[in-house]
Formats: sequence, C-alpha cells, structure tokens
Amino acid sequence: MKKVVLIFLFCMLCSLTLYSSNEQLLSSIERKYQNFTTFEASIMQENYFSQINYTLESTGTVLMQNDSIVIEYTDPFYQFIKLVNGELTLYSQLENTAIISRDGEMFSQALLHFSNMLNHELRFMERDGNLVVFHVQRPIASVQNMKIFINENSELIESVTYSEDANNIVTIRFLDQRFNQSLSRNIDSFNIPSGTEIIRQ
Repeated sequence: MKKVVLIFLFCMLCSLTLYSSNEQLLSSIERKYQNFTTFEASIMQENYFSQINYTLESTGTVLMQNDSIVIEYTDPFYQFIKLVNGELTLYSQLENTAIISRDGEMFSQALLHFSNMLNHELRFMERDGNLVVFHVQRPIASVQNMKIFINENSELIESVTYSEDANNIVTIRFLDQRFNQSLSRNIDSFNIPSGTEIIRQ
C-alpha cells in the first residue's frame, strides 16, 4: 500500500511552489511539470528494508492526463494504482484484491497529504556532477529526509528518495519522460479483472 505515496509525490512535483537560490532552474522545472496535458515515464523503484537488510526492486510506468493518474507495476508482480475523478483504486494481482476508495478514510488522508505538500519548500543541498540535489523541508507524515534530484542539463527530475517508518529507504527513478505526447495506453483501459475481490472503503 505504501506505493500509493507515488501518487502524492507526483502531485507535489506538479503543484509545488519552489524556492531556493537556484531560482532559474527551479522556475524552469516548475513550468515544465505544471504545463502539460499528458505525461508518461518509466519508473524504477527500490524499497530498502533496513530491519532485514533486503531491497525490493520494482519497475513500471506512470501515466498522467489532466487530473487522472495511473501507476502500473509489472515486476516483480503486477499491480496498479489509479486515481480518476476522485476515485482511488489499488489493484494487486498477487493478492487478487482491489481496494476502491472515494469518500473513505484512505482517500481523505490522501487529500490531506496532498494539501499539506502544496506548501513545502525545497532547500538546495549539493551538486553531484550535473545533478542538483534539493531537500524537501517539511515532508508528509511517516516520510522523512525526502530529496529530489534534478538534472541541470535536461531540466528533468531524475529521482526522488525518502525514508519511511523504521528507516526504510525508498528510491524512485524516472526514465524516458515524455510530455504532451500520446500515451502508450489509455488510462480508461486499466480495469479490475473479473473474479477480483473488491474492497470498498
């Protein structure tokens, strides 16, 4: 379920008001990630569980069009997270379940997190080659030490890292980012398979 944080990371990246000494770079990033009709990128995610010293690697795709978002994971097992018209769907093939939430606690918490993140500020940390690293000064509950890595040459957000409870570390990399192009798959085509146990919240 913690992968749902990705949705709110993207909301934050698309709506954040950015302040730092690197105003020109951040201004360009803000314009790019605010002013698009469609967005698509491949993602690689690493979840490091410090208590058992284990890293889970996942790959997938994020699709955005207007206010609709789909995050599809294809490896190591299939699942998708879909937010359309205020309805949040989390489908897991492994568990053969789908959680659907519109007015329930999960969606209310999601809106609260999103609202809180809109006022976050970025603080310049360091440069690493062509990467400029910023620290999110006030991350959401259960998220700590959030950093955003921006490629100074391409003016793209390359990755985001943050720590969760129990010091688990999440790293999300965005590859092959495409703006304002036809999506490889229609967001409406992501449907829950028949026979899936549906849990409504």
